[in-house]
Amino acid sequence: MKTVINIDDYLSEEEKKEIAIDAFKESVWDSLRDGRNKNKTNYEDYERVISNSVYHFLEDKIDTMLDCDTNEMIKSKVDDIIENYDYKFNLFRKKGAWQKEDSPAQTIAKQAVESHRGEMTTRIHNKLNETIDNVDFDTVYELFTDIFQDFLAARLTNDK
Repeated sequence: MKTVINIDDYLSEEEKKEIAIDAFKESVWDSLRDGRNKNKTNYEDYERVISNSVYHFLEDKIDTMLDCDTNEMIKSKVDDIIENYDYKFNLFRKKGAWQKEDSPAQTIAKQAVESHRGEMTTRIHNKLNETIDNVDFDTVYELFTDIFQDFLAARLTNDK
């Protein structure tokens, strides 16, 4: 003997919606629970899944609202900014009071300098040695004497 139960006889549409929502929430929480520790959840995965879902949902909605492909629009705007504006200040921005970290370009530049530190140090030392080897000490003495005399004259006239 088979018994058939019509759920509509016992639950309203609102009650069915509440049950479905509760079941969905429970399913999400179950999938986020850490398999090793039933009381711990994988919040990183949760945040990633939610943000990706929202991104994909909003991307389609915004494309529809703006009647264009926002990814292409953003790419073209970035290309336009790089080609036509003085972006160096913002592009190579250092972290400060309003920024928590260096801009990506600043980070790349620092990494490039750091990766070539040895070669740069060698070149700087070679250039300094070359410059020192070619210094005319009489010219340096005259330059220093002139600067020192100007400094003394300025101090003596300011003290009066």
